[in-house]
Amino acid sequence: MKDSINVYWCLDESEDGYSYSMPLLTSPPPSVISDYSKITPNKEYLKCPAFSNEFKNTFIYKAIKDITLDINPKTNEPTNLNNTEFTLYPNKRVSIPAYIMFFSDQPLEMSLIPASLHSNNFIDNSQLFSGKYNIGKWFRPLHIDFIAKSPQINIKKGDDIFYLKFDTDKKINFVNFEYNDEIFKIRKACTDLKYTRPGYRFKDIYNMFTRIGYHKKLLKEIKKNITPLK
Repeated sequence: MKDSINVYWCLDESEDGYSYSMPLLTSPPPSVISDYSKITPNKEYLKCPAFSNEFKNTFIYKAIKDITLDINPKTNEPTNLNNTEFTLYPNKRVSIPAYIMFFSDQPLEMSLIPASLHSNNFIDNSQLFSGKYNIGKWFRPLHIDFIAKSPQINIKKGDDIFYLKFDTDKKINFVNFEYNDEIFKIRKACTDLKYTRPGYRFKDIYNMFTRIGYHKKLLKEIKKNITPLK
């Protein structure tokens, strides 16, 4: 049995606000433990098995670009109307595209969780919604969904935003690939299902994805478009 697993990733060119310079400025998500070791004075805690086991195969998503959101505290409406990347829902719930997608060549649960060990304007002024799905059986872009606890949210490129935790003991190998039209079609089929036929359970959509052969077709396209980015 292989002791590692490939996690393929790319930037989502179809999201509003995407810039074609983004791939030049982007790297694979770094390890939480490695990144945290550079900023914490509590080096001895990093050796604790309870800590290291909890954050094993957990990585940091860092912001790909600067984003600012202003909310009118009286109306809960955005006042920064030039920033079209935000979707604002009732009760200050906000959704922002993360411009990134992941896929695995075998079943693998990936969780998006709050960045509990880090601090910045976004982390300190938001309540992040967690989520989990199988990146070997579904293909969709990630979004940052949160409750804004401040009338202004400032995100700077490179800011720590959330953690990605992979439910495996195997070593994670991040492999970058370029977007193309065939990959976009599969991505669109997955995301459109939410609006055309809402309410499906994960079990159902995973079966649809594999029954039609999208997992094989997607992996074939990905392998044709691998980049040397490390």
